[in-house]
Amino acid sequence: MSDTTDTTATGEPTASSPKASTGRTLALVGLGAVVAGGGLGRFVLSPRLAPSDPSAAHEEEESSGGHSPAGASGEVYTISNLIINPAGSMGTRFLMVTVGIAAANPKNVAHLREQEIPARDAIGVLLESMSLDTLMAPGARDRLRHRLVEVLTPLAGPEAKLQVYLPQFVIQ
Repeated sequence: MSDTTDTTATGEPTASSPKASTGRTLALVGLGAVVAGGGLGRFVLSPRLAPSDPSAAHEEEESSGGHSPAGASGEVYTISNLIINPAGSMGTRFLMVTVGIAAANPKNVAHLREQEIPARDAIGVLLESMSLDTLMAPGARDRLRHRLVEVLTPLAGPEAKLQVYLPQFVIQ
């Protein structure tokens, strides 16, 4: 009785067997897809996503000090990764927040940078005093922004006019 499958003495399929050619075909198709995807990303998507004048984007970043501009109100100083346990949560819940502070006068931003530790502490004290219900209530973010302005203005220097943003505000 003759076996119709081509195998070697060890029982492995030979190069002419259907199993071996299917495996090679899949590998070649996968490789082709990776190359095509890379080409598509590099030559089609990248030019659409990148600025048309790379030097202009670099100059804009340098002029803003690496921070996002706040339009007419000046640059935005960011205090990131504040993790707070709200009042009454007994450590079972937390708030993760990033606070962006804009000041029309660059000197006020410089004062805030110099006072980062006291600013982080002031923000933490304020947020720890608030309950989860207060933080999750409708309009809570707007009220919190106003309270943060009150807390941070003394640290920014005399007659500082601040605007506060909360780009990250996650309650777990």
